[in-house]
Amino acid sequence: MVAPAHPGFEAEDEALNADPAPIEELSVPAIITSLEKLIDELGTQPIIVGRSAGGVFTQILLGQRPPRHADTYVDHHNESRAPLLFVAGEHDHLRPPRIQRSNAKHHTSNTVTELVEIPGRSHLMPPNTAGRRSPTTH
Repeated sequence: MVAPAHPGFEAEDEALNADPAPIEELSVPAIITSLEKLIDELGTQPIIVGRSAGGVFTQILLGQRPPRHADTYVDHHNESRAPLLFVAGEHDHLRPPRIQRSNAKHHTSNTVTELVEIPGRSHLMPPNTAGRRSPTTH
């Protein structure tokens, strides 16, 4: 498993607090470029997992955006992309299940697109201390 920091975030927290320029200057194109470079260097096709904003970056990477499109363009009709799984917490107020359902519906290619809603969970998806619950697949 590889879990890279965003470009410029390789520094310790104290350094970023002292000089937040890497955070202030970070852009979606810089993140996508760094992820594309990392994937190319792996030498094998990875399984890409993104959470929160990382989920959007995953969609961009899977969408193989055409030239001259916006940096945040997602090709919802890409027939050659890998399977895509959306995960939504029932109590997520940042990316609520209705938004995730809408995102999943936009992907109209014949490739696998699924949505899992996890009851009782928020955006942070903390461990369930009350026992294991089965997610609901749509």
